[in-house]
Amino acid sequence: MNKFISGIAMLIIFITSCATAQNKNVENLTNEKFSEIAKQENVVILDVRTAKEYSDGHIPNAQNIDILNGDFEKAITNLNPEKTYLVYCKSGGRSSKACNMLDNQKFNNVYNLSKGFSGWNGEIEK
Repeated sequence: MNKFISGIAMLIIFITSCATAQNKNVENLTNEKFSEIAKQENVVILDVRTAKEYSDGHIPNAQNIDILNGDFEKAITNLNPEKTYLVYCKSGGRSSKACNMLDNQKFNNVYNLSKGFSGWNGEIEK
């Protein structure tokens, strides 16, 4: 029984380390830091929610590419990997997945809005 428990513990550690490694170049941001970076040059705000969610309200100047529509990986091939990407969804789950996908495609600067649009209370003035 102890070997079984040790095996499960090792598996959990392995899975956790793999998940962390996949997201090594992505930083989760607070609203304040997100707003600060959004004011810089060559920044793209990427809303990965559905078109309906986007139309119900979004962060100013955000580009909408729905991660759930099945074409997300193809759509990001049209983006410039040299730009900075600020990514958000409703609460941070889908955007975290999108950030991993961008990172895996060698995008240089990818940031996730940690609480998503649900936690958004910022304003961005350029």
